[in-house]
Amino acid sequence: MATTKNTKSKRTGTDVEQAVEKTQPTSTKRKDARIPLDVEVPCLCNVKGGLIYTSTRNGGMNAEWSEFGELQYLDIRELLLMRNSQKRFFNDNWISLKDTDDGEYTADEIYKFLRVDDKYGDFYDADNIESFFDLNEKQMADKVAKMSRGMKDLVAVMALDKIENDEIDSVKKRRAIIKVLGLEIGEDE
Repeated sequence: MATTKNTKSKRTGTDVEQAVEKTQPTSTKRKDARIPLDVEVPCLCNVKGGLIYTSTRNGGMNAEWSEFGELQYLDIRELLLMRNSQKRFFNDNWISLKDTDDGEYTADEIYKFLRVDDKYGDFYDADNIESFFDLNEKQMADKVAKMSRGMKDLVAVMALDKIENDEIDSVKKRRAIIKVLGLEIGEDE
């Protein structure tokens, strides 16, 4: 923000208007990017049939999800260790994170802190996977192209279950799902 200041010119002795630059103090108020290592984070299983995580610390502590959509709690320290030692949990979206129970940290903040936010831009979990089956063929193809291998596997297994159980009644929708996911099933359609 520029303001003007009247001063006398040393050469001529006349008033000269000079532009004086005033700097505004910048706000340094920002939510701390660090999350305490003992914060418990709800972790949702994104694998059909269950999932087991064995820690390389704490004498081999296990976290076991027995079914798709089950919730387990892991602290930030353990999630960092998981990210460093067993990358597929994040790379293949085997788990997804939820906001902390006290509401202090959002899942997005936790993903960024763990530096895995690039793996979770546009993904599905137990809370929203059903919406995939409502998309048209082009939208499905666009989504599948961006999915991790683990997420594609999950959607494929769910699609096969839905087709087998006649939960997808439209022949056109069934064919679109089969085509987009590259499924091979023994149906004559």
